Amino acid sequence: MRLCIAVLVAVVALPAQEGSRLRHPDDPVFAQPAPARSHVRLETTAGVVVIEVVRAWAPHGADRFVALARHGFYDGAPVFRIRPKTWAQFGIPADPVVAQAWRGRTIPDDPFQQSNVRGTVAFAFAVPNGRTTQVFINLRDNRD
Repeated sequence: MRLCIAVLVAVVALPAQEGSRLRHPDDPVFAQPAPARSHVRLETTAGVVVIEVVRAWAPHGADRFVALARHGFYDGAPVFRIRPKTWAQFGIPADPVVAQAWRGRTIPDDPFQQSNVRGTVAFAFAVPNGRTTQVFINLRDNRD
């Protein structure tokens, strides 16, 4: 099964300056906490996916994901890595200047609250406290 070729996030209509705002990760809009619960709508080539974000489960991750989605970071970002029947990963923006600006902008790890069960979304990371912008959708229970 092939999940998607491209992911487009449509959360709100954005003013034209949002593209330039994304080039400045220190902008205070990216430090605002996410609501207790929010929904991010992904419009993909394989259909619509709605992600419910529960801040209590991962406050740092929720804050980052909602802020980036709200400001158009994921618009046009392709799903670039798929492990069939396991997970699909996205989160590198289409604009290379924006991608470079966020590359080293890590967030701390959140305390473990939820397992990576089918349908959940999590940040990808290679080292502790190394999450940036890339996320993956679990296509099965991936507790291990």
